[in-house]
Amino acid sequence: MWFCINLCLDLGRGPFEEYDDYGLTYWERIEVSREVSSRSIRFDGSVIRERGRPCVVSWPGKYEGAWESLVSQGRNGQVSAAVVFLPEGTEDYGKCDSILLSEGWPGTCWCTPLYGEQKPWGCRWFTKWRENIETAVESGAELEVYYFPNLVGKGKVESFDTAGADNLQREEINKKQKDFEKSPEFKQALGAGLGNLSKELRGDGSSQYSREARRLFLASLSETEREFMAASEGLGNSQKAEVAWLQKKGYAYWEVDISTWLPGEGVERYVPVIAIYKPYVSEVPGYTLNHCRDLKETYTEE
Repeated sequence: MWFCINLCLDLGRGPFEEYDDYGLTYWERIEVSREVSSRSIRFDGSVIRERGRPCVVSWPGKYEGAWESLVSQGRNGQVSAAVVFLPEGTEDYGKCDSILLSEGWPGTCWCTPLYGEQKPWGCRWFTKWRENIETAVESGAELEVYYFPNLVGKGKVESFDTAGADNLQREEINKKQKDFEKSPEFKQALGAGLGNLSKELRGDGSSQYSREARRLFLASLSETEREFMAASEGLGNSQKAEVAWLQKKGYAYWEVDISTWLPGEGVERYVPVIAIYKPYVSEVPGYTLNHCRDLKETYTEE
């Protein structure tokens, strides 16, 4: 997974009072750059070569506490993880890797198929991530993709071919929030009590204030735009491309609720190779990660 965008969150300011050099609003920074936060520790993944062992291959980085726990356990050999974090200031930050003409993808580097355009943080992370994925697959690992709470299986793009265009469309819609925050409707909401809501951040980097402001912005969009944004919920921006790549390669994977790493229970579902070509998903609702691992043989489609 990617964790390397060159943005900083100024948590001392109101969520909609400042915009970064890329024109991103507070919420967009929450959805994208909280995947980075202020962490500066490089993580190249730590895949344990053991057949049948679960391996974390995609992770929603905005859950900082859970991410730090994952990295710690990965380094201690307790968890196998293919995810990659290349923060600003490290050697590979901002570096890109060329796409061979024989591969047939648009652009000169992987930024284009991933994001639709070249990005300041580069695409070297994707090269390292793919190498980790191949190691995990060759080792016979069980791949695990983690989703936002209660959104297991949601937020995917149509295919890896459309990941870049999908990202650009989301960015264009999110840019509209800057104008919305200057509207009479938003100012009225501030006076009606929005400005009094708590700005204390919870585990996903959002607050009462930012969530309500985001809800108001989404309500101001056209029905088509609202539906598009709603369908995008479930995976982080880079995760969408990661999952699309897994499906393109025909790799089966487990879909897991990030809540299995947070207080409470989550959900895990298995996506067999057949699901990549046919509309089938085997579901195991209401179990935590450990419970589901005990039941995999029962619920796996042969």
